Amino acid sequence: MNIARAVTIIYGVITFFWLSPDEAGWLVIPLGIGGAVLVTLHLAKYVRKIALASWLQWTLFGAISGALATVVTAALMFFKTALHNHIYPDYPLIVILGMLARAPAWALAGALIGLALALVLPTLPTVSTWQQRDHQEQTN
Repeated sequence: MNIARAVTIIYGVITFFWLSPDEAGWLVIPLGIGGAVLVTLHLAKYVRKIALASWLQWTLFGAISGALATVVTAALMFFKTALHNHIYPDYPLIVILGMLARAPAWALAGALIGLALALVLPTLPTVSTWQQRDHQEQTN
């Protein structure tokens, strides 16, 4: 099974259990960010063939993921509010709209995180580098 598919299934199960009880409300943000990252990863499989610079791809995917985080979080808030239908909703409309109003800031934050990953990831040693170092130490 594909790792992305397995993580998506696990995310769906966690979201399903989150929808059922009443809770303090803080868990919706990590679930929204996780959902946005999963959507972006699945989208990256299809868009990866576009010839762009690596740092530009990371920055664009970060911006998309950041903007989607607000949309997914607002959608989760809406579904939980619609599902429970209390007199006093878990997430009032002003909170949901406030989350959507933060989309540009979250997109900028995601773009900066993507750019940071594009600059840092090429400098990290890979598994083959560690294996080469171990092999050299064993031969010496």
